[in-house]
Amino acid sequence: MTTHAHNTLNKRAVIFSIGVSLFLVLIKAFAWFETDSLSLLSSLLDSSLDVVVSSLNLLAVLYAAKPEDDDHRFGHNSIEDITGLVQATFIAASGIFLIYEAAHRFLDPQPLLAATTGIIILSISMLCTLSIVLYQRYVRLKTKSVVVEADSLHYMSDFLVNGAVIIAMIIAANPAWSFVDPALAILVALYILYSASQIGLKSYNNLMDREMADDERNQIIALLEQNTDILDYHALKTRRSGSRAFVQVHLDLDNTLSFQAAHDISENVEHSIQALFPLADIIVHMDPRKV
Repeated sequence: MTTHAHNTLNKRAVIFSIGVSLFLVLIKAFAWFETDSLSLLSSLLDSSLDVVVSSLNLLAVLYAAKPEDDDHRFGHNSIEDITGLVQATFIAASGIFLIYEAAHRFLDPQPLLAATTGIIILSISMLCTLSIVLYQRYVRLKTKSVVVEADSLHYMSDFLVNGAVIIAMIIAANPAWSFVDPALAILVALYILYSASQIGLKSYNNLMDREMADDERNQIIALLEQNTDILDYHALKTRRSGSRAFVQVHLDLDNTLSFQAAHDISENVEHSIQALFPLADIIVHMDPRKV
């Protein structure tokens, strides 16, 4: 996949999520006014934040797509991780707000109104959210974008939240079970806080140049160890910046090889790693070694 195709897919995924989220905010706002359900308010708040966060994601994707320049020799992909931290903060704030509102509702229980309306609208919302999740999952598998992955995680949690809220509204429609509404809101809030921690941790690790995931490093190691032209290797370093990977490695090669032969081995290794991580920035250094 070319860099242009990669960036285009990321932009389409985020723009699609913004459009659907705006629609969801409108229908959920109507449903909340009709039902006065705290669980539904939690879902409305989640969708409202999705619009804000997805808009930030779009700006991040557009900025990350800028080519390298004199001041940013490694590109602009780190903006994806910075945006991921901002996302995590927004999401965590919404979770804390929900816990606060739920605590008040426990002290002052309110009966649900027009529960059927809320259930119908949330069912529509689940279908719309599922379309976002499936499309973004397709894009994420192709581009490995942190921004799209974080966005997809939002909407997957949204999908689960909507399903849980439907169940809560069915149960809480009975006044004797009205406590189920704020109780579920707290469970949703805890899940939102967990999601925020996952997004924030991944973004933080990328910004701190943490090594790539073990399974990704093991793919590179297996590739090097299976190459019979390589006597040994050392100084393998990996990291991620947004959706882009960076790999460096030193190869120990037979010192009797011609420069061309050593260069060809190095090129072969670079192309093999590139096949695993298409947008990776790869540096292969050759060290002569007596056999």
